[in-house]
Amino acid sequence: MMDVVSRSDRQSAAEQLRQQIDAARMLLVTYHDVLDDDAQGRADAVEGETNLREAIQIGIVRIAEIKAMRAGIKSFMDSLKIRYDRLELQDENLRTAILIAMEVGEVHKLETPLGTVTRKAVPPSVVVTDESAIPAQFWRRSDPSLDRRALLDALRNLGKDERIPGAELSNGGTTVQIR
Repeated sequence: MMDVVSRSDRQSAAEQLRQQIDAARMLLVTYHDVLDDDAQGRADAVEGETNLREAIQIGIVRIAEIKAMRAGIKSFMDSLKIRYDRLELQDENLRTAILIAMEVGEVHKLETPLGTVTRKAVPPSVVVTDESAIPAQFWRRSDPSLDRRALLDALRNLGKDERIPGAELSNGGTTVQIR
């Protein structure tokens, strides 16, 4: 596999690919009359006169680097989420303990260097004990969302002259698969 070169010592993978794609296009335009329908000759000319294959390999290396960084960042974010949740629970527990201490000590207001703590009445809130028993008038209807999978299946199974208004199949395309 290729040596990984530091980013400061090389162009970005995307820029290298753009340059080599342009070089290959120019080469093929220049030698169009000579190579005509010779697919192997065109491929050999591009390989021999450009660094397109190397640029593609650099792109693949960069994709692997990006994949690894994304995995590392996601793992770090997951650990931060765990830490966040733990701190949120500590915050709730401390608030509850302070409230109990103020109630036991019959303290309504306490001024501290970091702020003033006050016991405050909270208005009643809803506690749902059986969601299925709540009458329909208290439910909101969610906005409809398009079932793209069902639409795709229906479009694929249409007859020659059948149509679904407002939708059609694209021409597809090509992609790269890296394993």
